[in-house]
Amino acid sequence: MERKKWADTDVEELRRLRASGMSMQDCADAIGRSYGSVKNKLQNDQIYAAKKNTEERFEHSVAGNGATITSVSERIRTPADALAYAEIDDDVWLIDRQVVNSWEVAAKVGDDLETRTLWQVKLWLKRRAAKHVTDALDAMFARMSEHVPAVPKAPRPAGPYLAELSLFDVHFGKLAYDGTSFDVSTAERIFEDAVGALLDRVTNWDVSRILVPVGNDFFNVDNWSGTTAKGTPQDSDGPFSRVFESGCAAMVAAVERCLAVAPVDLLWVPGNHDPSTSFYLVRFLDAWFRSSDDVTVDRDHRPRKYVRHGCNLLGFTHGDQEAHRDLPAIMAAEVPALWAATTWREIHLGHFHRARQTVHRTTDETGGVRVRVLPSLSGTDSWHFQKGYVANKRAAECYLWHESEGYAGHVSTNVQE
Repeated sequence: MERKKWADTDVEELRRLRASGMSMQDCADAIGRSYGSVKNKLQNDQIYAAKKNTEERFEHSVAGNGATITSVSERIRTPADALAYAEIDDDVWLIDRQVVNSWEVAAKVGDDLETRTLWQVKLWLKRRAAKHVTDALDAMFARMSEHVPAVPKAPRPAGPYLAELSLFDVHFGKLAYDGTSFDVSTAERIFEDAVGALLDRVTNWDVSRILVPVGNDFFNVDNWSGTTAKGTPQDSDGPFSRVFESGCAAMVAAVERCLAVAPVDLLWVPGNHDPSTSFYLVRFLDAWFRSSDDVTVDRDHRPRKYVRHGCNLLGFTHGDQEAHRDLPAIMAAEVPALWAATTWREIHLGHFHRARQTVHRTTDETGGVRVRVLPSLSGTDSWHFQKGYVANKRAAECYLWHESEGYAGHVSTNVQE
């Protein structure tokens, strides 16, 4: 005798049998129900599921330094779609974890059932910097709006050269351990001396703009605890606040010195020691030089940056994440239009505190990509000293790029103890 109610176990068994490919009549016989009863039950379940699962929903919540986004939609299919729909500021937030999946659902249209594809996107976000830090920065910028710093006007030379002032791995705040003097005040002096020496050596070139990568472990620590971004303790000279103020002052002085030669483009390249701290720095520089048409600040959050100057395509990354042999292919994939429009291509890295270069040929053997690891101005801390990593020459370099002829050479300055 047919039971009056459907038990949950009966419904699950019916779904399992139907999913296995069994006909409707065979399903009815297997669970002892009438054909019509089984058919109606399955159709009602499909309609209910369709109604439940086709309702688009979007949830966005923020709690302290974290946030979540949950989307079920036909239109929002990728993390980028969800971030755009929620109007997330990627200068403030980054994706910590994500889940993206899709499924087919049935929707009743008249007397028929049609299938649709729904996408679920779940994102867990974290702040690039703690909220109390960004709130303090915003308050500082609001106060600064009442005062515009006097910024020198840069000459407008019409020469064919771009000067790339590469002062990688300064590690402001590091305390040296190898008998040399490297603390905050020494780092500031070494940095300013290097900027001045390099600019003096390119004054006879017709430089139209100066490109200055900012970051690349400009600071040695990333927080008040005196550690890197991943929590590795560092030998530090003084409190974080003094180190940060000194680094900001040194960068302002460097940019103003560059402005005596030509307009300046600042390019943020995050390092592994200081991704947050260097971001604070470029935010500071952007605010400080906000009234100057001669200074541009690129604070895009991507780890690899590209700049075109005439026939030159220049790539920048810190170099601790990617396999160096893969960088030419990554460049071609990330900026194919710039790749196609240029004939001289180089990628500049930091991180290793020593100079070296590798030339990677393209597949047709008609051109090449040169990957350079640039030297560092930094002193040697206790860990490197104990490991014997003390032989690297401390230096900074400036590269010259001709808009139609490519690489024109570079100059170097060594640290004088």
